[in-house]
Amino acid sequence: MIAIDTNVMIRFLVRDDKEQAEIVYKTFKRAEKKKDVLFIPMVVVLEVIWVLESVYSIERQEILDSFEALLSLSVLEFESHPTVRRFIGLAHLKLICLTC
Repeated sequence: MIAIDTNVMIRFLVRDDKEQAEIVYKTFKRAEKKKDVLFIPMVVVLEVIWVLESVYSIERQEILDSFEALLSLSVLEFESHPTVRRFIGLAHLKLICLTC
């Protein structure tokens, strides 16, 4: 299983570098075709949220929507899928802060 780091996730979500974003997209597609799984550690989830909000000034709702979409991708396996899903649910309800 291949672990994905924060930089890879940011390139995939933000696409601020077209060449790198295309490499990430092809990596995801290749893994999907081979029925491989790409592992997302919890620390990467937290770092991605921080970078999206702090560096790219992406709104809370867009970040949450992006993670909901990522959770539905069969090629991705989150370190603790239920925890990430619960975090997103609580963040939608504004019961927790994303980057406090």
